Amino acid sequence: MQKIFILSGVTLLLVFILGGQYMRDFVPTLTGQDAFARMAWRANHIYLMFAGLLHLFVGLYWSAPDSGWSGWVKRVASLLVFIAGPLLVYAWLNDPSHGGYERIWTAFGLFAVFGGGLLLAVARVKELKDARP
Repeated sequence: MQKIFILSGVTLLLVFILGGQYMRDFVPTLTGQDAFARMAWRANHIYLMFAGLLHLFVGLYWSAPDSGWSGWVKRVASLLVFIAGPLLVYAWLNDPSHGGYERIWTAFGLFAVFGGGLLLAVARVKELKDARP
């Protein structure tokens, strides 16, 4: 699991870097007058960097889940964090071009990050509490 998170983190960071080049060269709304579209593209682009760094950090600090309830919490949390990456890539490519204020895929990706991060914190607190003498 650790290697998967590290690899996905590096991949998302590469998508972030290449995505910046793509936006500069091929997205005309970034130089036009449409402030909302420009903001949506840039915000979703930053979310890619955020997700890439999150995956990288989860991979670097990964430890095998316990057998108790905290282990299941950690597995669910890891799944949520992992699926946030592809959701945010999809959101970056699709949500800004629709032009509306509802960016549903962005919301799904960010909720997955929030829920997964919160659950990872709960599982870690339980692990630290159990490790105390």
